[in-house]
Amino acid sequence: MEKSALSQDLAFLTAQIKSSKDFSSHIANIKKNKSPLGLLSPLALKQFAESITFNESGITGYRYDVLEQELTLSQAYRVLALFGEQHNIAHLGKARIDTELDAKIRMDANEQNMLKCAGGDLSGYKCASRATCTRSSGSICKASC
Repeated sequence: MEKSALSQDLAFLTAQIKSSKDFSSHIANIKKNKSPLGLLSPLALKQFAESITFNESGITGYRYDVLEQELTLSQAYRVLALFGEQHNIAHLGKARIDTELDAKIRMDANEQNMLKCAGGDLSGYKCASRATCTRSSGSICKASC
């Protein structure tokens, strides 16, 4: 198994949120969970939540532009890690770099040549329905759509 594929599999296995049910439960307890989603404004959280799509394999799409508009790169990484999606951090090219950790995450993403979608994921598209990605700026449609 390729190293990046193994990393993605491990990320999914350890993800806290793998379904819409998990997401609803997490959001209902956002403060108790000390969730990084709590760093988003109420409007941004609503927009992000409405954009997320799931199937039996996990998350199939989401808007990343909401994250990069409001969060630093390390904060966005923590949000994506909830879903096992931290490998897609390179798509957040407009996220703020405020700390040394943010800079290290950006450098690592660049060094890993993660600027292109990994595993068939499509940047600039959303999962409209099973196996159907449609254009949507600031979104990502997962290969699992």
